[in-house]
Amino acid sequence: MAKKQWKYMDFCQRCRAVLGPDDKVMYVEEGTNRFFCSEKCIREYYDPVSEYYRKELAQLRDPHDIPDADFLKYESYAPLCLSNPDEVWFEQT
Repeated sequence: MAKKQWKYMDFCQRCRAVLGPDDKVMYVEEGTNRFFCSEKCIREYYDPVSEYYRKELAQLRDPHDIPDADFLKYESYAPLCLSNPDEVWFEQT
């Protein structure tokens, strides 16, 4: 018995809904074959990876760093600090 041939074989990576040629198709990474049917599916697909890196960041942060709750208060200073820093440190290898 031969395999059934599909005209359009793309499907949502999260919910596995078949995406036809007339359906709205969303993708995050250009040049890959990961397609999604909605922004909700994109978030649900990438949430485990995002959460892993959030936990990694929390473990690596200095205990004297700005608390998460205060980020918005200092957010406006980020462009100034990044464009005109007082000092620059280079790591020698």
